[in-house]
Amino acid sequence: MESEVITKLTFYTIIFCLAMAILTSLLTAIGQVSKTIKYGSAHWLPVNANITHSQLNLFTSDMRRTYSANIVFEYSVEGTQYSSNIITPDLESGSGFDKSNGGNLIALFPANAQVRAYYNQHNPSVAVLFPCNTQWSWHTIFYIAFLVFGALMIIPSSLFLFIYFP
Repeated sequence: MESEVITKLTFYTIIFCLAMAILTSLLTAIGQVSKTIKYGSAHWLPVNANITHSQLNLFTSDMRRTYSANIVFEYSVEGTQYSSNIITPDLESGSGFDKSNGGNLIALFPANAQVRAYYNQHNPSVAVLFPCNTQWSWHTIFYIAFLVFGALMIIPSSLFLFIYFP
């Protein structure tokens, strides 16, 4: 009787850990898919831009200091003026830096500097300072595959539990 309880607890623990891993993979995959949806198969085209605002902001919480690089730039596409603050699609907010990394970004993009930015040819209102490949990446596919595999493993595991341990 005691070994059945230990077996059930072990099995429930494994199922719980597997479910948490699947949930984590699902949330990560959703984040990656949402970036792909938001930026699509962006073909980034270069454009001259002007940095209108460049500031390093300090945030403190729980005795931890992080910095945010607040960089705003303006650019023009086919006569229409746009403004953006996206450093790269992977780092939309520009936050979570230590002081030296945030300071490096501010030094790289000082106010009133003329820089090269990149806009999405399918949606010119979206521009970044550092483009990246927003197509389906290998890690997005890995997360989705792990999610499917985990979901498929939970079903037979649950059936096993309820058949052999009623």
